[in-house]
Amino acid sequence: METVVVALDTSSHSVQVREAAVTQARALKARLVLVRVVPQTSSLPMAFLRPPVSQLREALHEEAAAALQTHVAAVPAELQPLPRVVEGAAWRAIIEVARETSARVIVVGAFGEDVVEGLGSTSARVVNHAPCDVLVVRKGRA
Repeated sequence: METVVVALDTSSHSVQVREAAVTQARALKARLVLVRVVPQTSSLPMAFLRPPVSQLREALHEEAAAALQTHVAAVPAELQPLPRVVEGAAWRAIIEVARETSARVIVVGAFGEDVVEGLGSTSARVVNHAPCDVLVVRKGRA
């Protein structure tokens, strides 16, 4: 079975990105892997690490998993939605999931709310390094 990987962040644009991924998955009769990347706590500035690192890491993963469940609930069951919370640099983590799942397509937003890496850098890096096709969804496009 084919696989479509969709990278979802905290932006309001993520719903549009998810819907584009659903369309791709339906067209390919593929399963849909929904990915949310959390930053590695070791790469965060010390000012962010007031609580113990283990608590911060756990909170980041819990928030990401909860956000993905909202997206999973909106995906048709026949697409076999699989949520994945991964840790690391967003573009590398997305590509790693695509490799692990032998993805046919990765769907990403053109611009997210990736404060650490900067606007557009994640999608550009995914496009440049992906092992498969990449669909970049622009804000406001149908």
